[in-house]
Amino acid sequence: MTLGTQRHLTLAEVMERQKTHWLRQAEVPLEHYVSILLPTTRWSEAGFACYAAPALRRRGEPTRVSPPDRYWAVAANGGRLLVYALCAAVPYADDLPAEPQVVPVPQGSIAELKEQLAEIGELAGFLAPRFFAGQPGDHERRRELVALLQAHLPGRLWDWQQALTSDFLRWLTA
Repeated sequence: MTLGTQRHLTLAEVMERQKTHWLRQAEVPLEHYVSILLPTTRWSEAGFACYAAPALRRRGEPTRVSPPDRYWAVAANGGRLLVYALCAAVPYADDLPAEPQVVPVPQGSIAELKEQLAEIGELAGFLAPRFFAGQPGDHERRRELVALLQAHLPGRLWDWQQALTSDFLRWLTA
């Protein structure tokens, strides 16, 4: 996706790369919950950031997600790692809610959940270059993305994401 003179990776491209990224394989325990990657300029350049948190999953029961214990960001221009840190060493926020979040058992089929994520990816992919360029973007699409994200990230998952990518989420709601 190109806007101006820089070409940034789309959210879909970044998400696809993250599936097999060495960091995910070497540093993030398999049972961790990994948040959605969202745009940010927090580390002085355009990037996509997410967090990972210990999660307890049992068949037929809601997932219990503890507060994040690590986070990372990759550059929007090329996908190189911008930052990786353990929250115990370098917290990304001082006042993260410390209580675990119980995530309800997803309703609907896997295909419906994938469709919801694809819709989030499509909207974020459309809006990210405008955010990175400091442009206002389409107001209705920004509101629509906020609603989808809040539905996808209940309770503290939203709070933890908001603390990590606050610049993008503030831009969406401006």
